[in-house]
Amino acid sequence: MSAADKDTIRTKRIVIKSYNLTQLAEIYGMTLYRMRRALHPLKVRLGKKEGYFYTTKQVTLILRFVKLPSNIEVVKA
Repeated sequence: MSAADKDTIRTKRIVIKSYNLTQLAEIYGMTLYRMRRALHPLKVRLGKKEGYFYTTKQVTLILRFVKLPSNIEVVKA
């Protein structure tokens, strides 16, 4: 990979905070259907959402178990 290629690849930083399913799907670059399928094995571990949002603790688990795209960097708030 040349230096020019490295400059064109931008990393996106996300902050660990409460996210809803649509926001998580956008971060991962997935459709809502695909995101639901990715979260299904974690259903017991995640527990219930608070309204429409996953808590910061749940988001941390999601980020740990569902592989992020390589251009995403996690930043703690």
